[in-house]
Amino acid sequence: MTSGVARLLWRVGLGVAAGALFCAPVWAQVTPRDTVRRGRDTTAVPIPARPDSATADTTARRDTTAARDTVLPPIARAPRPAALGLGGDYVWDRAAIFASGAMTLTDLLERVPGVTGFRTSWLVTPELITYAGSFQRVRLFYDGVELDPLDPRTAGLQELSKIPLWTLEEVAVERAAGELRVHLRSWRVTHTTPATRFDVATGEFNTNLFRGFYGRRFRGGQALQAGFQQFSTTGPFGGDGDQLALFARGGWAGRVWSVDAFVQRTRRLQESQSRRFERADLPRLEGAAQLAYLRVGYRDPDAEGLWAQLIASTQSFDETTEAEPARDFGIPADSADTTRARPQYVAHAGWTRGALRVAASTRLRAFEGETFLSPAARAAFFTDRVQAQLHAERAAEDSSTLLDGELRFTPLERVAASVAASRRMPDGRTGRETEQALRGEVGVRVGRTWLVGGLLARDGGATGAPIVFDPSFLPAAVESQQAVYGAVRGPVYRDVSVDLVATQWTDGGASSLYRPHQQLHGQLTLDTRWLGRFPSGEFGFKASVVMDYRSATTFPVGGSETIATLSSTILSGLIEVRIQDAVAYLQARNFLALQYEQVPGFLMPRNLLVYGVRWQFWN
Repeated sequence: MTSGVARLLWRVGLGVAAGALFCAPVWAQVTPRDTVRRGRDTTAVPIPARPDSATADTTARRDTTAARDTVLPPIARAPRPAALGLGGDYVWDRAAIFASGAMTLTDLLERVPGVTGFRTSWLVTPELITYAGSFQRVRLFYDGVELDPLDPRTAGLQELSKIPLWTLEEVAVERAAGELRVHLRSWRVTHTTPATRFDVATGEFNTNLFRGFYGRRFRGGQALQAGFQQFSTTGPFGGDGDQLALFARGGWAGRVWSVDAFVQRTRRLQESQSRRFERADLPRLEGAAQLAYLRVGYRDPDAEGLWAQLIASTQSFDETTEAEPARDFGIPADSADTTRARPQYVAHAGWTRGALRVAASTRLRAFEGETFLSPAARAAFFTDRVQAQLHAERAAEDSSTLLDGELRFTPLERVAASVAASRRMPDGRTGRETEQALRGEVGVRVGRTWLVGGLLARDGGATGAPIVFDPSFLPAAVESQQAVYGAVRGPVYRDVSVDLVATQWTDGGASSLYRPHQQLHGQLTLDTRWLGRFPSGEFGFKASVVMDYRSATTFPVGGSETIATLSSTILSGLIEVRIQDAVAYLQARNFLALQYEQVPGFLMPRNLLVYGVRWQFWN
């Protein structure tokens, strides 16, 4: 029955796409006056829901008795481009990240059209995503430093379970036509009053999580921040493990200049996980990932005028897994007992004046005895009716040149259209083919709700191979493929909002590998502060119901042989109650206890409950 409901909602989503494409002029004729903010969507869509309290982490409420509290200029933040897609930006601030119920970065990114997530169990096991069917076209930037996949088990693919979501101030998704660029900004403090926060959670499969933060600014402009997270869990079919993550920042910020040093280290132990049929199990892993940088910043990249940043960083991955000679997992020979490190030096600069923004950057990497210089440039133009940006980048590591651009046109106050195109041209000596991609969207706004229809097309390139799950999985060439999708996003009635995205891809041949033919994500949320009863705003209630449907996903394993997952419909829910500075929550995943998998042979947990408290103090 749930599969029937999923297919019905999927058809509704695609119907929205058709309606948005053909009925936009009709809906546009009845509209009150509205305004368009430069460089971003015309509606602030509370998906995920609005911050869980008036004590949002970055603009937190202060104790009224702390008369000497002062707000100081912040430490520099990384530059990021504006999002020109329709239906609301895929941007989460710190409060929204925690209020979304996401435990890992994959949980957030699976809400983006064209993204499919893959994992084998709960929390500690590897997590990968594809964008338009490709594992290779996902890039992550942490405070302006591009994160390099150093774990040899992933074969150059981005493994997302290692990304410490809890250290972030913002997650912003840039949906280029040819690749997904995820910009991560770390948490900063501005108040001289010390802020302390503790999060505690527990749940099924012996899940236990402890998290703590401390941050303050000193009157001379100095900044001090620290935090930790520790969790452990057991899986029903193995994949047990635990993780300890630490981070610290020290620095100083004045009116226009800032300097800071940052380090974070995540050590993870993951036991082997069994499969339900005779194929390679998931091997044991013990290792640590580290990122450290020193940054000097001049002015804010989001402000008018000239800005610049210089960053010297290093990334490393240290694996100390003990050998298991009795079991052959097909791990790369250099995987166990190895350390990989890679320095990266970054220079950013830009200028903003009125509607015009220009920026340039260059990255210098050193690895395997060679140095690689990757320059990039971006130009953007924003007015009330037209927003456009162009991006060019030369990737020395694979000798390719990337060109992409995006244009958004708002001819009427409640009607908008956007188009994005991308072209990746490899060096002729590599023998690879040129990749091309296109994305187009048309949207109308009814009340505060966006109805969006879109098309995503891609030709050329390769999928990459997720050998971290199974060494026999193979890469495949991307044939010409297209997808249509429909979305409904935004408030629909008072404090009730919806976030629904349904996608259907062309099927057949290599174009159907590593992504489902049909996919749907739907979330219905009630988020209220009940101000009529609690006018101080110190009470909040949130309840969400989430449905995820995906059809079978095919994985190639040799020649013409493939294996596939079964289609699945998973229902989940989240309840939060906020009283002043404390938030109590209960999260239920797959509460119908259905059997499903995202990677062939690895069964996901059933009926998973997690509950806990987030509590912030101002000293």
